[in-house]
Amino acid sequence: MSKTAAKLADAMSRRDVIFAMVDAVEEFIAQYNGDRDHRQVPVRMETLDRLNLEFAEAQTDIERNDDQENKKSHLEERVQFEARYCEAKGFLLSTSPPADANQSSVCNATLLGSVPPSFHLRLPKIDLPKFNGDFSRWLSFRDTFSSMVHSNSDIPTVAKLQYLLQCLEGEARKPFESVDVEANNYGNAWSTLLKRYDNRKLLKRQLFKAIYDLPPVNRESPEDLHNLIDDFDRHVKAMAKLDEPVEHWDTPLLNLLSYKLDHVTLRAWEEKTSENDDVKYTQMIDFLHQRVRVLKTVMPAKLQQSEVAKSTGSKYTSKKMVANTVAAGAKSTFPSCVACKEKHLLFQCPRFESWPVHRRRELVASKRLCFNCFRSGHVAMKCVSKYTCRTCHERHHSLLHLPSSSKSSIQSIPQSIQLQAAQPQAVQPQAVQPSGLQSTAIEQPGTSAQHVSLSVQSSNSTVLLQTVALLIVDKHGNELPARALLDSASMCNFITKKLSNALDLRRKTVDIAVSGIGDSAKQIRCQLTATIRSRVSPFTTSLEFLVLKKPTACLPTVPVDFSQWGMPDVTLADPSFNIPADIDLVVGGEVYHEFYNGSKISLGDGLPVLVDTVFGWTISGSAPIKSNQVPLVCHLSTVDRDLEQAVQRFWELESIIPSSLYTSEEKKCEELFITTTTRDSSGRFVVRLPLACDPQVTCNRCYKTH
Repeated sequence: MSKTAAKLADAMSRRDVIFAMVDAVEEFIAQYNGDRDHRQVPVRMETLDRLNLEFAEAQTDIERNDDQENKKSHLEERVQFEARYCEAKGFLLSTSPPADANQSSVCNATLLGSVPPSFHLRLPKIDLPKFNGDFSRWLSFRDTFSSMVHSNSDIPTVAKLQYLLQCLEGEARKPFESVDVEANNYGNAWSTLLKRYDNRKLLKRQLFKAIYDLPPVNRESPEDLHNLIDDFDRHVKAMAKLDEPVEHWDTPLLNLLSYKLDHVTLRAWEEKTSENDDVKYTQMIDFLHQRVRVLKTVMPAKLQQSEVAKSTGSKYTSKKMVANTVAAGAKSTFPSCVACKEKHLLFQCPRFESWPVHRRRELVASKRLCFNCFRSGHVAMKCVSKYTCRTCHERHHSLLHLPSSSKSSIQSIPQSIQLQAAQPQAVQPQAVQPSGLQSTAIEQPGTSAQHVSLSVQSSNSTVLLQTVALLIVDKHGNELPARALLDSASMCNFITKKLSNALDLRRKTVDIAVSGIGDSAKQIRCQLTATIRSRVSPFTTSLEFLVLKKPTACLPTVPVDFSQWGMPDVTLADPSFNIPADIDLVVGGEVYHEFYNGSKISLGDGLPVLVDTVFGWTISGSAPIKSNQVPLVCHLSTVDRDLEQAVQRFWELESIIPSSLYTSEEKKCEELFITTTTRDSSGRFVVRLPLACDPQVTCNRCYKTH
C-alpha cells in the first residue's frame, strides 16, 4: 500500500467513527425525555461541536488524497453532514435553559448550600493512556481504559475499537494492524489483548525482573534518585494489585532498594535508622522523598548541570567551548622553572637556553611537557597554540629545533585542558616564541594587578548512522529478525552470508565488482531476492541483495550513553541503537528515500536528530561519548560493470561465425555430387555415371576435363 493510499484509508476510518458518534447523538434526540435527559444536553452539544471539527479535518484529508473524479461526492458528504449538524445543534439549543436562569439557579443553589442538577463544569480534555507492550504498565492501562472507555455504555462499540487501536503502540499494536474498524471486532480485539497481557503469573515474573533490573544510583543526584524511587514504588504497587502480600515484604524490599542507592544516601539512611530494629518499607520511601526535596534545595541548577556533564564525560552544547574570566588578585606568581627552579617560564630560562638542543628535548620529554608550548597535560599534536617552529614550521618550539629532527613520542592526552598563568607586569613582545595559552596582566596606577585566564575544553563525539530493526521473510514464509543500515551512499543492497544461509532462498550466480572508499574493489558471486517488512507498520517491499561475508563493521563503533538526552516518547526503529552490534543488511539508495514519513525531531545542539520512517524513528548525527579512541566508519559502494562487459566482449571475439561461402571448384563438386549420387533402399550411395563426358566437369571415367 502506498503512502497516499494509507493516508486516505486512515482518514476514511476516522470519518466512519465520526458518523457513528453523530448517529448516537441523533438517536439521543429521537428518544429525548426532558425529565430524564436534560442533564446530558450540554455534554451532547460539546460532543457535537467536537465532531464537527473532527469531520472537517478528516474530510479535508480525504479530498486531498483521493482522486479528482470523486470530488463531487465528497462535497455532497460535506453538505449532508452540515445539515445533520445544524438540525441536531438547533434541537439541543432549544432544550437547554437560558443563561440567566441557569446563572440565577446557580446563585440560589450556592446560597442554599447545594448544586442544581443542570450545573455543568467545563473541564480540560482527558487523554487516553498509551500502551506499548511494557508489562509493568499493563495494569495501569487496563484499569484506566476499562473505566474510561470499555465500561462506558454511552460510547458506541465501533468507537471503542477505534479508541483501543489509538491507545496501542509498538509491539502491542502488531496483532491488530489488519483489524477492520467494525463493531463486531471490538470484543475479539479486547479479548485478545487480555489473553496476551493479562497473565497474572507472567506479570508477577516481569515485575520482579523489572525491580531487579533497575539501574543503581552512582552519585548523589536528585533526578536519578527521584527516578529510582518512582520506578521502584510503581512496580511494588503493581505487585499489590496482583494480590501479592507486599505489606509483609519490608525486609526484602528494603534490601533491594538499599543496593541501588548511592553510598552518601545509604549512609544517611543507616544513620537515621541506626537505633530502630524494625524498619518499614514505607518509612524508607518517605525518607528518600524527603532526601530528594533537600537535594533539590541545596544543589543549585548550575551545580546539577556540572554533575550531569561530569557523569557523561562530555559537553553536549558544542565540541569546543571557550570561556574568558577576569578576576582581581593582589599578587601573581609564576610557576617554578623545571630547569633552574626559579620563578619564570621555561622559554625565559637562561640556563635552559644555554643547553644543547638534545638536552633540552630530554628535559621536556622527561617532564611530560608539550614540545610546542612547554605546558603540561597535552602533546604537540593537540596543542591549541597557533605558533610553530620559526625554522621548519613544524609542531615544536623553536628552542627544540634539530636540523634533522624526528617526531617525538606521542603521549596520551587528557580530555580537558585548563591552563592559567599570571605575570607581575604587562607582557612585552619578546624574541622567543610565546606559549600556546597565556594570561595578559593589566596593571594600572594605584590598583593591584589583574589577569585574564583562558580555558579550553574539548570533547569527543561519534556519528550515529541510521540503523533499524526489521523482519525478513525466509523460504518457508517465516519472519526472521534482522538489523539493517539505511545507507544512501550505496548503489546496492547487501546481506551477510550468515543471514542468507538462514533464509535458504534461491541464489543467483553473478560476477559484479563493488567499489568502495579508496577505489577498493570486492568481487561478488551471489545474489538473492528477499522481502523485508517493518515491525511497526504494514510496509513491505522486495529487494535484491548481494551476498557478502560482512558488509560493514559493528555499529555504533562505541557505546553511547543517551540517558541525559531527553528522548521523546516515540517508537524507535532500533531500540538498541546505542549498543555496538552486527549489521545483517545494508539497504542502499535504490529505495532509501521511500522509507521516510517527513517528520524530524532535533534533540539539541551537539546531539543527533530523530527521523520518522516506516520502520519507526531512526537516530542519526553527532553524539557525545566518553571514549577517547573513536574508530571511524565510512560507507560507499558502487557497482563496476566494466569487468562484466569486458568478459562478454572476450567471448564474442573468440566465437566462430559459421560461413556458407564456397569457391567455384567447391560449388562444382557439390553440384556433381547432387546430380550423380543417390541412395538405394538399403541406404548405400549409388553413383550414376554420365553417358557422355561433360566438357564443363571432370569426367568420371577418365578423370580428365574434356
